[in-house]
Amino acid sequence: IIQETIYEHIPPEHCKLLHKMIGESLLNSGAVNDIYLLAVDQINIYCKDTVLSQEKRSQYSSINATAAKFAMASSSFETARCYIDMGMNLLETDRWVEQYSLCLDLYEMSASVSCFNGDINNMSRCLHEIIANVKCFEDSLTSNALLAKLFA
Repeated sequence: IIQETIYEHIPPEHCKLLHKMIGESLLNSGAVNDIYLLAVDQINIYCKDTVLSQEKRSQYSSINATAAKFAMASSSFETARCYIDMGMNLLETDRWVEQYSLCLDLYEMSASVSCFNGDINNMSRCLHEIIANVKCFEDSLTSNALLAKLFA
């Protein structure tokens, strides 16, 4: 109760900065697994409705991709979906040009999680996005395998 009362009396803009500081401190401490996810959760609270530089958007998108991998490894697909969505929202407008590898990674994970969750529409949308933007055949292998599952 004391913690909640103190938190409620901190101005919202300071709360967001506090979440960022906590998240970045945890990440810088070499956090793994659950602590890593907690760190990313804190940073994501900061990211909501905050104008970020391109460098920070890319950095935070990347840590969300890593968090999604941790969540997927523990079969926590709804949690992974949240990290993937945040990671994708943080990508730049010209994502397939400027952040190709990260974009490919996030879209492949999104398609995979959608497959596990039975969200065929999102899976299909992600796969078509990947196929439309891959640079080489090797980059399309994962999406083609998922596409085969979609049509099976």
